[in-house]
This record gives sequence, C-alpha cells and structure tokens, in this order.
Amino acid sequence: MNPLLPLSPEDEVRRLQLQASIDQGEETPAVLEELHRRAIASRKAQQMPKKALANVLERDFQASIIEAAHLHGWRVHAERPARTAKGWATPIQGDPGFVDIVLVKGTQLLHREVKTERGFLTADQAAWILALQEAGADTGVWRPGDFPRILETLRGA
Repeated sequence: MNPLLPLSPEDEVRRLQLQASIDQGEETPAVLEELHRRAIASRKAQQMPKKALANVLERDFQASIIEAAHLHGWRVHAERPARTAKGWATPIQGDPGFVDIVLVKGTQLLHREVKTERGFLTADQAAWILALQEAGADTGVWRPGDFPRILETLRGA
C-alpha cells in the first residue's frame, strides 16, 4: 500500500475490485477519477505551498507515481535501494545514474527521474538523461509539484 494514500479497509476493497476490473479489461473511468482526486487531495498538490512540497519524500512520491501508473494500465520498472552496512545502495551492473522509473503502455515509453522539489540531478543522472534524449527517448524529471501534470500524462496514453 502506498504510504501517501492511506486507505480504509473499505477503500482497499474498492481498490482491489477496481484492479480486478482493469485486469479484466473493463472501463471504470469514474472510479479511476475518484482515486486520482483522492491522490491529489491527499497531497494537496494543487494548493500545497512550496514549503509543504519540499517535505514530500522521493520514495513516497515515486510510490504514488507507480500506483497511478498501474491504475492506468502502464507497465513499470523501478528499483529500490537496499540498506547495507555502509548505508543505502542500489545494486546495478553497468553505468550508475539510470533513471528511477521506466513506464510502458502501448507505443509509449517514458524514462523519468524522480526528484524532490529541491533535489538535484547527479552528474551520472544528467549524463543518462542526455544520452536517452539524444537517442530520441521521452525522458525527463518529475517533481511533487508536477503531480497533476503527471496524472494527465498517465491518463492520456
């Protein structure tokens, strides 16, 4: 369950029913819209002052994006860091700095780096984004203040 979208037991049952309907190919736009309104309201993304947006954690924001993407039928790849004796690390093989989320739906492929409102790209992240853009990929950075636009993107594909 998404930590930014606390659901009552009734809402969780409704979410599971919605997911089953989506999995069976049924259209449920009214329920999807309700869940998105709830997501926006819970973060108060449209009215939230920049100070409050600055407090949204990257992991929580990413979890919200993943949940919204799944509700709209996207396939999502994201990696989570693991705690090690030396702190947090994400095991990889290859060049560091790859984007946080890769989303695919139909013919659309999105590569997105997820950052807090004040977060900065590392040199490795910037290099990956530039390389992906040069290859023609739809690549960018998403921040909590972008959430309404993110929902539009996920809805519109």
